[in-house]
Amino acid sequence: MHIVYIGGYGRSGSSILDRELSSSLGALSGGELCNLFEWSASDRRCTCGEGFHRCDVWGPIIESVTSRTGLDVGEVARRVADAEFNRNSNYVGDWQQVWSIVIENLSQAGIQAIVDSSKNARLRRRHELLIDLPAVGSVEYIHLYRELSAVVLSAKSGRNQNLELGVDIPDRFPISRTIASWLVANLYSRLSGPASNSYRIVYYSDLEDSNISHVASDLSAPWGVGYGEPVTEHSVAGNRALRRSAVGFTSVKTRRESRPPVRIRLLCYIPGLFIRLLLRLSARTSVV
Repeated sequence: MHIVYIGGYGRSGSSILDRELSSSLGALSGGELCNLFEWSASDRRCTCGEGFHRCDVWGPIIESVTSRTGLDVGEVARRVADAEFNRNSNYVGDWQQVWSIVIENLSQAGIQAIVDSSKNARLRRRHELLIDLPAVGSVEYIHLYRELSAVVLSAKSGRNQNLELGVDIPDRFPISRTIASWLVANLYSRLSGPASNSYRIVYYSDLEDSNISHVASDLSAPWGVGYGEPVTEHSVAGNRALRRSAVGFTSVKTRRESRPPVRIRLLCYIPGLFIRLLLRLSARTSVV
């Protein structure tokens, strides 16, 4: 199985890049596959509109995983999360068994490539585990970067899950929490991403200012195309809008109107500068 992993922090355009890359490669648009079992346990929906247990793609896979491991979906979710966040986890073997079953089932369905946009918030090490998984032939890493001030402005609207459920749960420190999480995720991506078969940096601003289909074609060209028919309607989507309608990037006009306030730009300046300088040590991806 060929894996394209989109790393970095959320609110950076990963959902639509995931779909476009899948279309270009002829791959499964997996979305945030890290959440597959957790969201199945809480009966959330696939982008096809069905709950994961009832989804034509994920339903049989979840049933196969639970029957072969002897675990209910909630316990599978707990062990998978522990392995991805805890470097001293006792469940790495369980993680390998679970995702080997997932990949085996997808392969039997004719899927040869997956785009996984689970990213790296809270030091999620999913891509490192995928690299070591025997069922995976290669992992290509895309480090998706968006300016910190724009991410903070987006995060101020609330957490995606709370907005989707219509729940108003105030976050006491939304700006400081977002800054810290963004900094850690991008630093970790820069340091760990190059361990993959390839590592490429993509800037959100390039995606805004270019044709996204052209960008996806440019990115996927070195990996080859024609893995099969693209599967783009069965994602584990963190972007709540993707489960309702088509999504796209903010237009230049809207972006200017939504320019972050001076206070936010000042708070973001030093950590943003640090990551930008760090990324310049790598060759910037050309998406003209």
